[in-house]
Amino acid sequence: VWVTDHRPDRMQQIFLMAKLYELMLRVVVVTSIAILVVQVEELMGRRMFVGFLLGRYERPVAEERVVLTMDLVGSTGLAERMGDLRYFRFINTTYSLMTDAILRNEAEIHKYVGDEVIFTWPMYVGVRYENCLDLFFDIRERIDQHAEVLRGEFGVVPQFRAALHGGRVISAQVGHTKRSLELSGDVMNSVSRILGLSKDLKVDLLVSSEMLARIPNAATRFRIGPENVVPVKGRKREVRVNSVERTAKA
Repeated sequence: VWVTDHRPDRMQQIFLMAKLYELMLRVVVVTSIAILVVQVEELMGRRMFVGFLLGRYERPVAEERVVLTMDLVGSTGLAERMGDLRYFRFINTTYSLMTDAILRNEAEIHKYVGDEVIFTWPMYVGVRYENCLDLFFDIRERIDQHAEVLRGEFGVVPQFRAALHGGRVISAQVGHTKRSLELSGDVMNSVSRILGLSKDLKVDLLVSSEMLARIPNAATRFRIGPENVVPVKGRKREVRVNSVERTAKA
C-alpha cells in the first residue's frame, strides 16, 4: 500500500497564495499613491506641485513671466439671473471648455478668482508660437463652437475681456496650513489696470506695448490696434497698451 504525502504541494500552494496577496497589496499601494499624486497635482497645479516637491518657492523667486487675465462680461447680472447653483455650473462648464486651448498653448492656470481666471507662462514659453495671444482667441473659438449647447442649458453664451502683460514677477509660497503660490510685483498691478481699461473701452483683448515688443511675429497673424495709455498706481511711468485681434490661425 502506497501512502502519498501531499504536504509539499499544500505548502507550495500556501506560498504561492502569499506571493499573490503580496503582489496585489503592492499594486493597490502603488495605484493609490499614483492616484493621490495626480489628484494633488490637479488641485495644486503642476508648477506649484513640482515647486513644492523641490522646495523651489520656499523663498521668493524672481522670474520673467507672461500673465493673461480674463474676466467674464456681465457676471453680476448673470449670477443674479441664474441663481448661485446654476451660475456655479455655468462657470464650471465654461472653464472646462477652456481645457483644450490651455493645453495647446502650454499655459498654466495661476488661479481662479470668482469669474476671473489668471493664466501664466515662463516668458520664453508664452512668446513662442504666439502662445500667449492665441490662448484668448482659441478659448473664444472653443466657446463659440459650443454656443448652442450653452445657450440651451444656461440661456447665454459667455463672453470675456482680457489683459496681457509680462515682465519680472516675484513667485513665492504663502501660508502654512493652506499653501498657495502667489505672484506679485509691478506686472500684476499693471495687468489688473489694463483689464479695467479693456472693460471701459469695451475691447476684448488689450496687450501692453512692452509685451508686444517681445513677440516679434505678432503682426503677421494679429491686427494691432491704436495705442492707449493706462495710468498705473505706484508707477512713475504709464503703461501703453494696444487692442489685438487675430486675423489668421497658426
